[in-house]
Amino acid sequence: MAEYIEREELLYEFREIMPDIGVNELADELYNVALDLPAADVKEVKHGKWIGKQLDNFRKYEVTCSNCDWIGIENYDSYDNPFEFNYCPSCGTKMDLED
Repeated sequence: MAEYIEREELLYEFREIMPDIGVNELADELYNVALDLPAADVKEVKHGKWIGKQLDNFRKYEVTCSNCDWIGIENYDSYDNPFEFNYCPSCGTKMDLED
């Protein structure tokens, strides 16, 4: 899994060592500073979209998550409309991609 660091903390560390150091030493120090910083607490966000298909009875619409292939059924007589879900209930993908 990818590792993430806090940008502000990294820039602060860079500013602390830059004035007193040569180019080669600076490169080594920057590398070491980046390695020493603790990982940030983040979660990778997956982006996707709903893929829709009209079902045979014309009163239902099937929607599929573009990331995990989870299938939801929109029933025109129901209050649950999967197209209105901002996230896939199966994998958590954020539904913000356009066609």
